[in-house]
Amino acid sequence: MARQASPMKPTRTRHSQAYKDEALALAERIGVGKAAEQLGLQPSQLYGWWSKQQQNQAVLFGGLPEADPCSSTALQHEREGQLL
Repeated sequence: MARQASPMKPTRTRHSQAYKDEALALAERIGVGKAAEQLGLQPSQLYGWWSKQQQNQAVLFGGLPEADPCSSTALQHEREGQLL
């Protein structure tokens, strides 16, 4: 019996670091939700890029900074208009 052709899986898009930096700058200006919508991305993708950027900066400057419970999560929610 012949195999049926299956539809090709979509390939993952690899974005350049310059694109990621511009996307994060846009997200900072207009908010993550709106930036993701304009760029055709998921908000979680932008948050992932932001998180990696923060980790890379911490490594460059000598380790991870102490966790501030009011900083990252609260700011993310505030940017999205979901302040708890």
